[in-house]
Formats: sequence, C-alpha cells, structure tokens
Amino acid sequence: MKTFYLRDKKGFLLPLVIIYTIIAMIVGTGILLLGSLERIEAAKRLHREEAFYLAEAGINYAYYKLKEDASWLPDEGSFFSLGAGTFQLKAETNGDTVTITSTGMVKGHQEKVAATFQKGGGGIFASGIFGTTDVIVNNNSLIDSYDSRLGPYGGSNIGSEGNTSSNLRISVSNNGKIKGDAAVGTGNPSDIYVGNNGEITGNRIYDASERTLDPVTIPGDLLSLSYPSWGDPRIQPSGSYTLSGGVLSVSKNKTITISSGSFRFKKISTDNNSTINITGDARLYIEETLTLNNNVQLNLGSGVSVEMYIGQNISLENNSRMNYPGDPTKLGLYLAGTSSQTFANNSYVSASLYAPNSTILISNNGGFFGDVVAKKIDLSNNAMLHYDIALRSQRPPGDPGGEAEFFFLSWRKPRWIK
Repeated sequence: MKTFYLRDKKGFLLPLVIIYTIIAMIVGTGILLLGSLERIEAAKRLHREEAFYLAEAGINYAYYKLKEDASWLPDEGSFFSLGAGTFQLKAETNGDTVTITSTGMVKGHQEKVAATFQKGGGGIFASGIFGTTDVIVNNNSLIDSYDSRLGPYGGSNIGSEGNTSSNLRISVSNNGKIKGDAAVGTGNPSDIYVGNNGEITGNRIYDASERTLDPVTIPGDLLSLSYPSWGDPRIQPSGSYTLSGGVLSVSKNKTITISSGSFRFKKISTDNNSTINITGDARLYIEETLTLNNNVQLNLGSGVSVEMYIGQNISLENNSRMNYPGDPTKLGLYLAGTSSQTFANNSYVSASLYAPNSTILISNNGGFFGDVVAKKIDLSNNAMLHYDIALRSQRPPGDPGGEAEFFFLSWRKPRWIK
C-alpha cells in the first residue's frame, strides 16, 4: 500500500491525511459559525413572534376590560407581565371610539398591534344573541351576522359577528355552526359543547358576565285601551276581516291595512294567504296569541316603526313572512308568555325579539333576521338566525334598555420583518 505525500516550502513531506484534516477543520469551523449565526437569527425571530403574540394578548385583555366596563381605560405607562415578556397599553379616545395600542416586549424586541373599538348605543339587543339557560344549534343550522344598514342579508352582506352567549350552556352539533364568539358564564369549558362536525369560528369564552332578563312590562296606556270595534277607520277594508270581543280574524286571501296608532287586541288570527299591512308607526298589545300560518304576510311600510307586545304566544309557519325582508330595528317584539314560540317551515321574520321566559324554536328552514334574546333558543333542521349588527347602535321601538358596550371596529397588523 502506497502513501502519498506533498512537500512543503522547506521540502518536508506532508501526508495527504493531514491536508484533509486541515480542510475539514476549516469547513467545520465555517459550518459552526453559520450555525451560530442562524441560531442567533432564529432567537431574534422567536422573540419578535413572542412580542407580537403578547401585543395581541394585550388587545384581547383591553377588549375584555371594555366589555366589562365601558368606562375603563388603561393606566398610562403600566406594564403587564405575561409569559416570557410584558405588554404595555396606550389608549386614544375620539367620541364613541377608543383605539388601544398594545406593545409586546420580549428580551429587547417589541411589536405593536392597534385596535379600534366603538361604543354601541346600548339596549337589550346590543350584545348579540342570548339564551339564559341554553342556545342549541343543531342539524345544519346557522348563526351568523349581517348589517341591515347595507341592505338585505346575502352576497357581500354576510358576516361572522353572530356572537352568541348563555348563562349556562351552548351546544353546536350535527353540522351546526356559530360564525362568531360563543360565551357562557359558568367557567366550565364543557358547557360549550361542539360535536359531530359542529363549528364555532370565533372565541370560546367561559367566564362571561351573567345576564338577568327582566320580565316584559306591558305599557300602562296599552293595558287601559278598549278593544277596537268592527268598522274602525284605522283598519281597512272592513269587508276583509271580522272583529268581535277584541279578536281580529283576517279572511282567506284577503288584505287589511292598519294605520298608525295604539291598539289592544285579545287575539289576532289569519287565514291562508292573507296579508296585514301596517302603514304607520304603531303600538300593539295582543293579550293572547298572534298566528301567521300558510303563506300569511305581515308587512311594515317604508320607515314604519312597530312596537308589539304579546301576552302568550306567537306562531309563524308554512312560508309565512313577518316584516321580511324589512329592517329588524323597526320591529320590536316583546313576548310575556312562558311557553315555546314557533318559527318554522320556511317562515321568515325580520325583528328584534325579547322573550325572557320563553323557548324560541326556529326549525325546518325557518329564518330569523335581527336578534333573539330569550330564556332558551333552539335551532334545528337548517334553521338560520342572522344577527343584525345595526342593533348595536340602533334601538328598536320599545327596547327595554341596557348598558352601552364597546364593539370591535378595526385592527392593524404591524409591519412584519422576516
């Protein structure tokens, strides 16, 4: 076996193995140096990412505090420790909006996120969909949002702000979906159940503030009204309905028009394909039931506001329509009853519904546009509940009130350095 040599400048012979060793050391040192630089750069990227997520955490903290107390503002210069670093909050107010800038800091690296929140007009419907004991979204049913100020639901006017809350339980299953946040007040994660391809696209909140729903109060002036009599000039044409003892019955295939004013009825019932048009601002008290069934329509004129109190039950079924596709901020429905209320079988409603002691059943392709605040809400079999975000700032007639809250308006992502 031969050994190969190289001669150095002085003539000494060097075996090739030494040459290879020297080259390997040079290459290895270079690799170690590159690896060290890469580790340093990776650590910098990690710290920037951690700072960014801390900044986001600061925004979420501020949003939580604003939802809890609309007058809250962060103390200037205060630092909040979290994980590997801190975040600092700064607020700028402008009328009904507040912009929170959150700066996350980790080991000398910082990132900023700014979010703007707008104060809503308050009211019982400003906080989204609510069921005191339960909200159930089952069998391909959907909760999402839209903005009636932009026109009817659909196309580009479909949003993901169908925020839904309950004091106790929310269940989403069998392809049901909530496009928005889901919140309960129990502190128990198992009280927000998602199963069988159910989906919640927003945040899941387990420690939301509990809400207490006051009973419906019928205004005293409506309680004291006498029943209208047959031939009342405010209800036309007279040949299309019967009215006796406060019971208004609209005949099959007939149309009646109710003008503006205040009314007290014992009951309103409708026959197939009949229509009720309300042409002026009106307040109605129906002591017992309102029934719209089999292609019946109840329409509001353009710009008309209606405040309606129902003592026991409301039922919409079989392709009936109520203020659809109208403005939910113009029709306030207030149900004093304790039984289940039905909106089913391709029937559509545009309204703001308050039923603190009732179960609201929306089923079989039924659609509700506006808001529902009730004891229990149960959606099944392709039911749809589209929250109208205009209700955050616009109170429908008869709204029993509530505190104003802040809502997310915009978010700015910092310039990301790769």
